[in-house]
Amino acid sequence: MEKLRLGLIGCGFGARDLYAPYFRYLDNGELVAAMDVDEDRGRKIQELTGCRKVYTQLDALLADKDVDAVMILTPTNLHAEQVERAAQAGKHVYCEKPMAKTIEEADRMIDACARCGVKLQVAFMKRFNPSFQRAKEILDEGRLGDIFEMRAIWDNARARTSRANYRHQLRSGGGFLQEDGSHPLDIIHWWMGDVSEVSGHVMLVAANRFDNDDVASVVMKHKNGAMSSLHITMLTHRTGMESYEVFGTKGTLPAILNLRKTDRAG
Repeated sequence: MEKLRLGLIGCGFGARDLYAPYFRYLDNGELVAAMDVDEDRGRKIQELTGCRKVYTQLDALLADKDVDAVMILTPTNLHAEQVERAAQAGKHVYCEKPMAKTIEEADRMIDACARCGVKLQVAFMKRFNPSFQRAKEILDEGRLGDIFEMRAIWDNARARTSRANYRHQLRSGGGFLQEDGSHPLDIIHWWMGDVSEVSGHVMLVAANRFDNDDVASVVMKHKNGAMSSLHITMLTHRTGMESYEVFGTKGTLPAILNLRKTDRAG
């Protein structure tokens, strides 16, 4: 099978620590180029992955005929324009979450890729996790009976994080609910189905360090009549926790994952 040739757009923390170690294990793809406005970051990815080319301009990477598809790992406020330009260049697109700042931007991205005949995927990798897939199978098999409620908790220990991180600046387009909350919200939507009503609250507790929300609570009513909730904070002074519980008329499915990041700042 011919390998899909990938170009990486954005060579910051995510590219370096979350993606770079795994390119060597790809059977049907290879990283051939990396692009970042900071050349040193691009060279670091080249050092880690062995990719042949490093660019500092987006147009140069998109003009590269050796690149079949791009992986966009940049701040959320840049996604819409970069996805549109990649689609116009005929590149398939893998875009990190959150997908966009607004529904209008997300629609633009979807329309651009459909119009140009390229594929668009958003990085909700939990759908490929065997444990989450098995949970979905159990729900679909009806082993819990009629599902009436799901509860999700996402506590990520970032008590020392500051607005120096672009994710906590207004320019990024959203706060912690959008940034990390997009993962549990995707799981809820996947397991429980389409949503008909939403209510919730967001808070900015550490206003001296962040520009946008750091605590949120969301309640959703689904079209099938069930309800779900998400409670999320980045201010926990303990090991972060990701947990999901699903309640049915015949049984309850608990699934708890502990996040590795720990911050016990007092």
